[in-house]
Amino acid sequence: MNSLSDILKTKGRYQLASILEQYGSSSVVEYSSHLYDYQVPCDIEPELLQAFQGELQRLDCNTTELKSILKDLQHVRILQTSTHLTASEGPTFFAIHWLAGLGLSIDQYYIIGAFSGIPFSNSAWSGCLNYSSRYKLEHLLAPQSPVYYELLRAEKDRGRDTIENRISLIPGQKRDALVYRSIIAERSQHILPYLCEQLKSLLPVSNTDGSYTKWALQLCGNLGRHLFPKKRIVYLDLNEVITHYLQMVLNQPAHPVYRLLFDSSIQIRILEQFGQGIPIFTVPCVEKKKEKLVKLTIQDGFLQGGPYRILLTPETIIKELEAKQLCPGVFVTFMVLSFLNGFKCLGSFEQIEYLKDFQEKWTKISLLNQEIVKQVATDGLTTGRLTDETELPVFPLDIVLGTPWDFPDKATLQDLINPLLPRLGRRKQ
Repeated sequence: MNSLSDILKTKGRYQLASILEQYGSSSVVEYSSHLYDYQVPCDIEPELLQAFQGELQRLDCNTTELKSILKDLQHVRILQTSTHLTASEGPTFFAIHWLAGLGLSIDQYYIIGAFSGIPFSNSAWSGCLNYSSRYKLEHLLAPQSPVYYELLRAEKDRGRDTIENRISLIPGQKRDALVYRSIIAERSQHILPYLCEQLKSLLPVSNTDGSYTKWALQLCGNLGRHLFPKKRIVYLDLNEVITHYLQMVLNQPAHPVYRLLFDSSIQIRILEQFGQGIPIFTVPCVEKKKEKLVKLTIQDGFLQGGPYRILLTPETIIKELEAKQLCPGVFVTFMVLSFLNGFKCLGSFEQIEYLKDFQEKWTKISLLNQEIVKQVATDGLTTGRLTDETELPVFPLDIVLGTPWDFPDKATLQDLINPLLPRLGRRKQ
């Protein structure tokens, strides 16, 4: 353990090293219980609570459950923020949810804020149904599907390089498009009706508004409740929550986020600490008939990036948030959740490092309440990877399709993380 800790420190992963030194030999059950030992440092802003409520209503949450979830958000103030928004998750997100769920009380909600401000081609393959090489395409999709043979060729090509399989629900030209506020692709009509019965039984009712994110979140929720029937699992789109929150607070001149965006003296201090290139928002851009993402930074009174140049005024930003796909970035998201509202955000080995960095830098700027900044927990590590005895990864869809599986309840935190260690290169500063 000491040797591993030293190696992690040389790679700039000090938080991970510290957590493994303290909890690496703890059982997953003991460690998960520790995650929920948290003293909430402040009240939640009414605007943020209202934004959560709006997102839950968008996802058709019933009134009784809505009240209970909002109560947990107020009083427990723990949110899972590891995951990217995707139609079905992989073995790492699967391990994260299992680990985090072990420490939940029986009446507590497990609230997952999935991040949608990423391209479909991110490592979670957000536009895909993801499964392992235990299964072939024929086990999931009938040959009558109009895209069956196209997907079969892709599966054979992919098999040369990876043990992971997927069915893409989006066309190729959309692979680098923004997941946030995306719509259900026509291609889905050639796939979903032809899926096997095990998967069909979990599919959400077709959305009348055509929102892909709503459909995908509902599918993940159905999968989660199928895999963990005793847990109260809730999925929501984190970027939607922050967007609605911003629309409410950006007309309040004394609010910290207003001052971040529109007070030049505050901007100077923030950019000195966090760097001139810190992305504030992301927008979609079409280039050569293909969509991609552009990150916007603050430059001389504008939000700029690629072909975009947006004047920094409250009216302009609120209008862009309402009418277009201006998507809040990681920096603003965690400023609001962690350092303004005291959320303990459970996250990956990357998140615990940059949240600690953010915390240290915010202590050098007087914009935020320093008691909240110093007290909020930034060490909510939830990571790992579920594999079988042959080290083949286990996907949620594998279990749905019939793979027999017993969760490794007697594993240590170190055991769960070991399959990920080869991926931990030197951290970018």
